[in-house]
Amino acid sequence: MNNQTRMLPGFWERKKRNPVTAAFILIMVIGGVYFLFQTVVMNGFILISQLLDSDRSGLRELSFVELQNRVYDKYRIAIVVIVTLSQFLILLGATLFILPKWHHGDHKSYFRLHRFNGLALAFGLLSGVIIIPLVDWLSRWFYIFFPFLKELSQMGDGLVRSKNPIELGVLVLGIGLTPAICEEVLFRGYFQRTLQRRISSPWPIIIAGVIFALYHQNFFSLPVHILVGIYMGFLFYRFDSLYASMGFHFAYNTSLVILSYMNQANIPAFLVTTEGNFRSTVVAVSIALLAGLVVAILRITRPLSLVAQNQTVLDQLAPESEDCQELTPGPLRAIENPGAYPEIYSNNQNGSGSGTSSAAGLREFQVKLTGDDQVPGSHIEPEDHSQSEKDEAESSGP
Repeated sequence: MNNQTRMLPGFWERKKRNPVTAAFILIMVIGGVYFLFQTVVMNGFILISQLLDSDRSGLRELSFVELQNRVYDKYRIAIVVIVTLSQFLILLGATLFILPKWHHGDHKSYFRLHRFNGLALAFGLLSGVIIIPLVDWLSRWFYIFFPFLKELSQMGDGLVRSKNPIELGVLVLGIGLTPAICEEVLFRGYFQRTLQRRISSPWPIIIAGVIFALYHQNFFSLPVHILVGIYMGFLFYRFDSLYASMGFHFAYNTSLVILSYMNQANIPAFLVTTEGNFRSTVVAVSIALLAGLVVAILRITRPLSLVAQNQTVLDQLAPESEDCQELTPGPLRAIENPGAYPEIYSNNQNGSGSGTSSAAGLREFQVKLTGDDQVPGSHIEPEDHSQSEKDEAESSGP
């Protein structure tokens, strides 16, 4: 990107402002608005159901979970359509609108969608299917210790049940595809991405995973949602691509929808028990395959350093802007590719023998890059040449 096409810095990219603060503000505001909207929609459908149902006395005998699932069963398609539209409008729309005002306008680059990564997408899709038996097994153990939470955790089951192929298609689009786009752009593409610019790994992955789980408002399945959220954050961080977590999210949600549609009677007996739980051998295979995927990902990927994470954003900003956090132009990734920036590692500048050492040059570069002397590697001290210069002077003397 040349200087003529660089963008002016947004509000949180200016000096003495921390983009991480922006990330928390946006996630809280959008989460609050979306939570309020969902509450209004759900209570509205419950009220409509009570007004139109002829057997009102029977409704009073239902528990809250039964009442909610009854409403889901009755107005499933309408609810899914409304939730889908609200995700595109609130989660995705608000994030796309805010980004150029707070950071810069290159959405694809910021969200790590600027280059299609087929390998990342494949690993995400595969992981999303493989993890299902493990999640089912962990949920069962959780309810053994907290049995009173089992019924409450089934609060949203009525929403993912489909009665025919048409409903199944609508649910795949609304519950499988839509969150894979809208939620991933917000939670991984924006929130975790912004945290990664200032906070060392693994904290951005953990923080984004926990907030992602809280956002789903199903506190009775919180451990499972945290596990899933952290794994999606791991995929996003290692591949530096939103396609990885998008693929996982789509495969995971779609698998749940399809399993609910198939019902226990249509699932092969070698996979599930008579109670509808995955067999222990299937769970063991799930754990082994997932562990193998994690090892493979660790071996084939190399995530960007904290300095480079920040610089990939600053590279988009106009270097002539005096209010920008960083004015150095170009894709400065010397830490990852030192050969491309020999001037930073040069031991002899301008032909003199008193140039900075490679370690000192790297330290100066890192500090200059972030404006902070507490960056990774800033503890590196310049090499001391005083003794060698003294010995050289003595040997060349009379």
